[in-house]
Amino acid sequence: MKKNIEKGSSRFVFMFWKYALKIPSLRSYDSFLRGILANMQEYNFYRYIKTEKLCPIIFYLPGGVLNIMPKLKTLTTDEFNRINCPNLYISENGTTLPIEAKPDSFAHYNNKIVAVDYG
Repeated sequence: MKKNIEKGSSRFVFMFWKYALKIPSLRSYDSFLRGILANMQEYNFYRYIKTEKLCPIIFYLPGGVLNIMPKLKTLTTDEFNRINCPNLYISENGTTLPIEAKPDSFAHYNNKIVAVDYG
């Protein structure tokens, strides 16, 4: 079993088999709350925006405790620099998506580039 743990500013991402499990950080009360809000925001954007530009959330625990997404390989710096960034931040219905402009915010999924960190 290969596992990997990524640390963001407000969440930990545990990589298991085909899945990425996002949980709030326990480093401080503030980062824990920001992690809860980030998971809730990701879920709400995925659920209500309905765009193929967001990595799907396979499972969500209410209250922002856990998001599960497919495990994907994020873009390299070279890949990120070659893509047309402005098109990645606007959904099909014109909603601006809250995605940081950095390579590890995006990945390949079903032959498309999707946001994997939009919380």
